[in-house]
Amino acid sequence: MAEVRVGDIVVQTPQFARQVSLRILQTNAFYNAGIVATNPVINQMVASGLGNTIDMPHYNPIDVDVEPYISNDDPNEFATPQGLGTGVMRARKIGTNQHWKSMNFVPSMNGRSDPLGVIAGQIADYWSIQYSRTMISSCVGVYLDNVANDGGDMVYDGTAVGDGTMSAPMIIRARQTKGDRKRDFTAIGMHSDVYANLEEKDLITFVKYSGQNTLFPTYNGLFVIEDDDMPRLGANYLSILYGPGAMLFGSGEPKRPFSNSYDELTGNGAGAELLHSRREYAFHPNGWNYTGAPAAESATRAELETAAAWERVYDRKRVNMAFILTTG
Repeated sequence: MAEVRVGDIVVQTPQFARQVSLRILQTNAFYNAGIVATNPVINQMVASGLGNTIDMPHYNPIDVDVEPYISNDDPNEFATPQGLGTGVMRARKIGTNQHWKSMNFVPSMNGRSDPLGVIAGQIADYWSIQYSRTMISSCVGVYLDNVANDGGDMVYDGTAVGDGTMSAPMIIRARQTKGDRKRDFTAIGMHSDVYANLEEKDLITFVKYSGQNTLFPTYNGLFVIEDDDMPRLGANYLSILYGPGAMLFGSGEPKRPFSNSYDELTGNGAGAELLHSRREYAFHPNGWNYTGAPAAESATRAELETAAAWERVYDRKRVNMAFILTTG
């Protein structure tokens, strides 16, 4: 019987690409928490392959600080209609790739187990983690921009109080940065060290959502996303509150999203098989312009994690994000 090789799987590129793309989102905690919204403009522009930046025009809200006119019966007195301002959010497309190699002689020595076949089954999980890291890096840049240019009006610094570990009052104060729109927050991302402190105090509650068989952790009414890629800023931890659509997402496919190739001469002629994976996507914090100038075609995580890469274009209440700095 001929053995199934990874090439037999990957040769069905469109089907394999769809399966991986679907699983990436199915396994991504941030997406499943409802804080990532697929944006049709980003989707279309990433898929079109037209350039590296994506402009998304938007309407500004009606100015509620302008008082209404007092009605009267004077035919010569006229009200002045108010206008509706517009703006543009600019996102940056990410084009990235990864490759894996397995020597053909390996199955001859390990009971015919093929490492590349194992790798193929883990590609979606690999990209799900890379998606989360890209998103978190963008949030770090947004945090730094907010501190540098907006007076930190989205930040509660819990390290300035006596006990700087995460607490319910800190959640309340961070939510209050959004004023009477504080109930827009539905989730919080935190490092496992912060999560463990809450567990020790028996403050994590598990709930089952409608139609789900899995129990989800919550704290102070917020869905908890535990992720060790959540930022550590020196000795402190940065936890992030999110509301629905805090991050916008879109994806497309490069010319060859998945492929495999062979090196017949390596291993002194035993050969090797390679698996190639490529992704094109954009994660964009809703309410910001990307203003960075990356050195290459796409921004690295380090380039996303700078204040200079971001400029807020929405007022504070329209942004579904807040930050809490804690010691643990």
